Amino acid sequence: MKKKEKTTTTSTPNLYNMEAAKKAGLKPDKTGHWGSRVPAGKSRGLILKDEKHPTFHKTIAAEGAAGYKVYKNTKTKALHSFPGKEKVGKEYEPYKTTTKTIPSQGGKAYAKPRRKK
Repeated sequence: MKKKEKTTTTSTPNLYNMEAAKKAGLKPDKTGHWGSRVPAGKSRGLILKDEKHPTFHKTIAAEGAAGYKVYKNTKTKALHSFPGKEKVGKEYEPYKTTTKTIPSQGGKAYAKPRRKK
């Protein structure tokens, strides 16, 4: 019997789509950090962090800073990001976030996910 491979990070179990990351061919960098978005291929643009992931807002902010726009797929509910000028299909709607400014980052705004109460 094969031993089941552990596929979640220790600090954020079930808040990162490790299966999709591996399927896309992603691997951790030399520090052990996995990417937050699928950069190419069939799942291009897929955001791998769940909205409840503790650094999800940093991912959304980084996407915006890189000139990408984040969308929610209305069919799958998955989040994707695409270059700002790229036309997206009708199944995508802009992802809505709240914003907050971080003075330590030069006053740049970052997206903070809306949490259910």
